Formats: sequence, C-alpha cells, structure tokens
Amino acid sequence: MALCSEYTHRYGKVHASEAVIRALREPPIGLPEGELTPFVQAMPDYCKRENATHAYQTYYVEEKQEICKWTKRKPPPFMLM
Repeated sequence: MALCSEYTHRYGKVHASEAVIRALREPPIGLPEGELTPFVQAMPDYCKRENATHAYQTYYVEEKQEICKWTKRKPPPFMLM
C-alpha cells in the first residue's frame, strides 16, 4: 500500500494494482500455512547481502542509478553515498 500511496503522490493517479492489494488484505481461503520463504534477490551476486533491503539499496546505487528519477521527493539518503 505504501508503494501505491507513493505512486498517487507522484502522479496523481491510482495504480491498477491497488484494487488487487486491497482485495488481498484478507488472504484467500485454503492457502497453506507455514514459514515464509526467503526473499529472492534478483541481482548480480556482488550486490547481494544478508539483509534484502541493503542488497536492493546496493543494487540501485551500483546498477540502476542512471534510470532513477525522483518525482516530488528528494533522493533517499542511500542514493547520495
């Protein structure tokens, strides 16, 4: 929902995924219960970290800086290092 709120803030529109996310606030009946699976880090190995958040921050700094665009916000501190 935070990503949807950010999208609305930046572009003044509601993202199509917001309706799906709201509908899934209550999980569908019959889903198996159990432990969460580990987060997949879809990035080069040198960016991977124990903490997935830190890994994606590294990935964006090292590999995606040229595509980053900040609309109506300042860049996050990790992008300024």
